[in-house]
Amino acid sequence: MEHVLKIKDEYYEAVASGFKCFEIRNDDRGYEVGDTIRFTDLDGNKRRGVWAITYILRDCPQYGLKRGYCILSIREL
Repeated sequence: MEHVLKIKDEYYEAVASGFKCFEIRNDDRGYEVGDTIRFTDLDGNKRRGVWAITYILRDCPQYGLKRGYCILSIREL
């Protein structure tokens, strides 16, 4: 499944450069390992590269992850 997600330019630049390889997101889309993410700008106009979800961390409030959120490990395709 492909998820189209909005991202601020500053965060996209960190992802595109390979410096940032994760996303913290509301866990409301049924993310699964192997799904892909296509980022757009905040207006939803500019489509950017595609990344694969390689790992998902969920339900870890003991480590500061708010309930209902997840951390997605991603790599560019």
